[in-house]
Amino acid sequence: MPTAVGMVSMTEQECRELLGVSKVGRVGFRHPSGLQVLLVRYVLDGNTVVFRTTPDGAFAALAGGADDVVFEVDYHSAVGGTGWSVMMNGRVEPAAADGSIGSGPGSSWLVPWPGGDGSMVLRFLPQSIKGRRVRRCTD
Repeated sequence: MPTAVGMVSMTEQECRELLGVSKVGRVGFRHPSGLQVLLVRYVLDGNTVVFRTTPDGAFAALAGGADDVVFEVDYHSAVGGTGWSVMMNGRVEPAAADGSIGSGPGSSWLVPWPGGDGSMVLRFLPQSIKGRRVRRCTD
């Protein structure tokens, strides 16, 4: 039976630092067609997560201001037997598409992978943030 010895909770600051080094996460939300969990390229802008989408994409349902949204980022190394996961609960709202977001380092990550115009800019505002590091236990 596995033990929890290899699992450690992270501080909020550690979680934010890891969010800053990653560029791909998952957004989970309620959609008219059911629950969705979709990959997204993002940038960290202060304490919020910013991503672009097309006005007719699945994320467009969030543009009216959506509560009860989850944002998750993780990493694992099969060779090293380590990993981490950060999960935030919060809400999404439209962000200004005036060029003030995503013009600095890492801004190319705001281009949606599937293409499209990416003219809809959304901001995830976390209300809670939790994370944990894990390492493979050897018994």
